[in-house]
Amino acid sequence: MRPGYKYLPRMQLYPSQTLFNMYTEADDENEVCCVYDHIAKHDMLQNSNYIDIVDLLGEEEPYGPYNEIGIQKRIDAYLDVCKQWRDE
Repeated sequence: MRPGYKYLPRMQLYPSQTLFNMYTEADDENEVCCVYDHIAKHDMLQNSNYIDIVDLLGEEEPYGPYNEIGIQKRIDAYLDVCKQWRDE
């Protein structure tokens, strides 16, 4: 396992694009698990700023956070937060 992956769970929160790149460049299942551990450690699935990373985990063909689908998901999550704030 390469050092960048080995120590990933101990590192500060990485941006979505960095994690996506690491996921796609992973050489084996252990490196993929390190990316998942980083996501879980920082509770990224509950943070609306990282809504796009959820799709990395569940889609058959993952896509990056800065293509059209990823950007639209960020916009939708932001609008949902705005609606909740407005309704309070």
